[in-house]
Amino acid sequence: MDALLAECVANPDDDGPRLVWADSVGGERGELVVVQCDLARDRLPREARDARKRRERELLDRYAIEWAGEAAWIADRWSFRRGFVETATLDITKLDDLPKLRAAAPLLGTLSIHGRHEGFVPPHHVEDLRGLRGLGLVGDAIGERFTEIAPALATLGLRALALDGLDASVQRALSTMLQALATANEAG
Repeated sequence: MDALLAECVANPDDDGPRLVWADSVGGERGELVVVQCDLARDRLPREARDARKRRERELLDRYAIEWAGEAAWIADRWSFRRGFVETATLDITKLDDLPKLRAAAPLLGTLSIHGRHEGFVPPHHVEDLRGLRGLGLVGDAIGERFTEIAPALATLGLRALALDGLDASVQRALSTMLQALATANEAG
């Protein structure tokens, strides 16, 4: 990873490094970063906003798959935000490809994992989730197996966790995890 991209990864909420990267890359790829950063700030007059939305759509229609790279083939769905793939949805059967997805989308901030998994992510894959700001687990009833990984998830520094199909058996583990997160946020 080049130094400019590493700076973007280190400061995912800051548009500054993204705009420096965009200037360095130039062309239509850099233009997407600038256009999406402008749109994210939401301070544009209506006419300028509409023009940027049109240009964003043109760029993504033409280049999204190319610019998403391997992420386009690993993830079921993915989207660009502020010029980079920042959200993705992954089938649980493709968890072995998670390191490749993270390499292809180094600014990935939100990941949703779906399929038959009851909220369980094999422990050897939990570390692959580090650096995400949001995680969604969508499957059958999120149940007992979730309790096995809840303590590890609490150490990841997630800002958001979505569980679809929460089973009552998980409430205690989830409560413990949320307490650990609150304690970590107070200390940090």
